[in-house]
Amino acid sequence: MIKRLSNSILALLAASALLCAGNALAANKAGTYVQGHYAEFDDSDNDGFGIAGSWMVREDIRLFGEYTTMEFSDMAVLGGGYRLFADDQWYFELGASYQDFDLDDGGPAVHGLVDYEPIPDLTLTGKLEYLMYDEVDDQLVVGLGVDYAFTPEFSAFFSYEEQTDISANMGRLGVRYAF
Repeated sequence: MIKRLSNSILALLAASALLCAGNALAANKAGTYVQGHYAEFDDSDNDGFGIAGSWMVREDIRLFGEYTTMEFSDMAVLGGGYRLFADDQWYFELGASYQDFDLDDGGPAVHGLVDYEPIPDLTLTGKLEYLMYDEVDDQLVVGLGVDYAFTPEFSAFFSYEEQTDISANMGRLGVRYAF
C-alpha cells in the first residue's frame, strides 16, 4: 500500500508539472494552479489523497487534470474548459473531460461551471456535469464548493459532489497554489 501510494504521488507530481508547465497566466477563479486534497468517496472508508492542476492556455481556454487515489479505488480526470464570461465577481465555463474511475471504467463527461466571488478572497462554485461511464448508467453530478484565498497564491477549499442517479458522493478538502 505504501509503495503504491508513493508511486502514485510521484506520478501525480510529474503530471501536475507537465500540466502547469509553460508561461503561467495571471491567476483567476479557474486559472493556473496546482492543488493537493484529501478525498472521501460515498461516506465510507474509501478515502485517500489526490493532486490536481489547471493551466490557462489562453485567457478563455484551460486544461485540467486530477488524480485521486483512495483505499478501494482510484480516479483520473483529464479535460478542458472554455470560458464563456468572466468579470471581477463571475466566471462561467463549459467544458468536457474524460474520467476514469478505478482506472478501468471510464467515459466522457460534459460540464458547466459557475464561480461567484461575493466578497474579496471568497469564491463559491457550482457545477453541473453529465458523466457517460462505460460500465454504469449515465450519471448527473451536482457539485458545490467554497475557496478562501489567504494570499493571492495560497487558498484552502472544500468541494462536495453528488451523483444523483446512484446516490454516490465525494468530498474534497485541500490547499491550492495559484500561479
